[in-house]
Amino acid sequence: MKNTTFESAAELVTAVTGDTQIAEEMARQEKERELIHSLMLARVARNLTQGDIARRLGVSVSTVSRMEDSTDAELRIGEILDYVRALGESSEWQAPAVRPDSIVRPPKRIPSRRRPRALAMA
Repeated sequence: MKNTTFESAAELVTAVTGDTQIAEEMARQEKERELIHSLMLARVARNLTQGDIARRLGVSVSTVSRMEDSTDAELRIGEILDYVRALGESSEWQAPAVRPDSIVRPPKRIPSRRRPRALAMA
């Protein structure tokens, strides 16, 4: 395995352990974070810290950390767009090919706030 190049962490795990089940789970997790991972790489390539992004977004560093620890599906489109804008000149960044349904969550059902009807008095 000396001087071997691996395409992914999952491939490395398979080579080291021989356990394809762990590698498959790792590959699934990597796939769930493709978009946010590409944003993080763009941030690092621009020598920006989470603090820099937080200041540009007007949020706390812990909020940026939470975003970067999320899966793509957990992020709202607005959060992704704000993050891209916070990177500055975004012409160098390209989103990975991601299925739209993997990053867009269906809206949550909002409970009805109707008042209960008054009981009819006879």
